[in-house]
Amino acid sequence: PNLAAAIPLEVRTRAYWLRHPTWIACSWSAARLWGLRWFCDSMPPCFLTPTTRARPADLTRPLLLSTDRGSPALIDGWSVDIDPAVPSLRVIAPRIACAQLIHSASSGSHAWWTPPVPGLTPREVRVAQVGDAVCRWWGLTASGFSTLCSDIMSARDRRAVEALCDWGADSPPETVVRLACRGVAAGMVTQYELVVDGELVSVADLAWPSQRVLVFYDGAHHGGTDQWLADARRSSDLSASGWVVLRLTRRDLRNPVGIRRMVARALGCLLYTSPSPRDRTRSR
Repeated sequence: PNLAAAIPLEVRTRAYWLRHPTWIACSWSAARLWGLRWFCDSMPPCFLTPTTRARPADLTRPLLLSTDRGSPALIDGWSVDIDPAVPSLRVIAPRIACAQLIHSASSGSHAWWTPPVPGLTPREVRVAQVGDAVCRWWGLTASGFSTLCSDIMSARDRRAVEALCDWGADSPPETVVRLACRGVAAGMVTQYELVVDGELVSVADLAWPSQRVLVFYDGAHHGGTDQWLADARRSSDLSASGWVVLRLTRRDLRNPVGIRRMVARALGCLLYTSPSPRDRTRSR
């Protein structure tokens, strides 16, 4: 398993398919082959098969789903010529794969660490991260994603997607930032374009245009000196134009409550947060 963790999921999927060419790649394997970047490599290869052998799956053994219990749309909705390395590999249709991903996250069958976002369970945060990635991947709104998969996604999963997901997150950390800021103030916009004299100057991950507050999440590619200087110049120019600019990093993700408070201060909002057990003890 430790060696398998270093092997990308699409490579492990190809290896199993070469031994079992009647299998159809589905769920996380299909999503990875269709181009989804996130969450996949920590999963075992996933296939639809005529029969399912009862055995636990791990990174070295595939997850097998039986076509015996599948709907015709699930069984017949596959494509070939997706993976140039093995063109004959059958891959489930993207919308079916994405419905499977949402179910996998909401049911807890695939889990990864998430920071504690106020008001949400870890499963809800994962559903939002997967849904955001899918919406961004397809260029869909959350309601558009739900509608596209209405015949193959449970009502509960559709409600979760519509309530939690948004097309405007470029990465799972940006989803956490968005979720942490939900409900702080009305008017939040994702992927807000800043245009000056007809020229696109920057795109903020979150914005409250009427209050002139911008939030940027700076991922790993912002760590280089040249990029850092470019970000600093851009922030200075925006501040001079009357914007309040907040830049967040990976370290800030450890404390979504802190993110929420920071944004609330910038917006001039008052937030009520219940005291921690330690604070309650001190106040006695």
